[in-house]
Amino acid sequence: MPRISWHPQGRFVEVDGRRAHVVDAGQGPPVLLLHGFLHSSFTWRTTIDALAARHRVIAPDLHGCGWSDRGPGDYTLEGLTRWVQGLLATLDAGPLHAVVGNSLGGALALDLALRAPGQVGRLVLVSPLAARFAVPALPFRLLALPAFEPLFRATAGNAAFVRRALGLVAYRRRAVDAEVLHGFAPLARPGSLLTATAMAAALGAASASIEARLPDLATPALLVWGRHDGVLPLRYGERVARLLPAARLEVFDDCAHCAHEEDPARFHALVDAFLVPDEREVVRRAA
Repeated sequence: MPRISWHPQGRFVEVDGRRAHVVDAGQGPPVLLLHGFLHSSFTWRTTIDALAARHRVIAPDLHGCGWSDRGPGDYTLEGLTRWVQGLLATLDAGPLHAVVGNSLGGALALDLALRAPGQVGRLVLVSPLAARFAVPALPFRLLALPAFEPLFRATAGNAAFVRRALGLVAYRRRAVDAEVLHGFAPLARPGSLLTATAMAAALGAASASIEARLPDLATPALLVWGRHDGVLPLRYGERVARLLPAARLEVFDDCAHCAHEEDPARFHALVDAFLVPDEREVVRRAA
């Protein structure tokens, strides 16, 4: 098992009896970064450094993902949210200035804000899973069979296969090069198939749960969507924007599912402006 983080400020802590990898960098109001399905904290490699100048940035690998330990667990939306809450308690993070989430990480960000009103100040959601999304059950039941583990590991460890798959749905403007592939390399670790199938099986219920509660969410939200998203298309994003009462949608024209990686300069400029409170908020807090 890996013992060294990919980031200089990365470390390992214990959550629910297993090691969890987390990058914990910078000082200031805490900002939590949550990666998507099959990804890792590596997806935030430029965002961490961009935000750490003014914030404490916390970027974990979810249980069973990235550089965190594998193993049985509750991979439902509720279970993953509890895991994140356990991690935050371990890190003594306190109320969060913002949560930034991509894809499944966006669903977790929304769930955190919905479950703990007042504990999440702002949301930045990059192509979040936030409205009903049909997931075919049979393929994932088949993948859960032990016989598929060696095939999954061989496929996940095949750079050419992963590069092609990511280029079709997740990346458009940015080349799927060795740097991008490094973030997906942990998929070849034993136990990754268990995580992937368990998470995938819960995606449908997670999306329905989030959609039903979106109209109740008053937290200010910045929505970022790639026009060429091959996982959750832009029309899905427009629907999410209509459901969220306090959301603003920004479309990245030449990007796909990971706009934060494909156009980091524009993304970081938007996030930086969004996370800085306006003058009225500064006066209110000072009072």
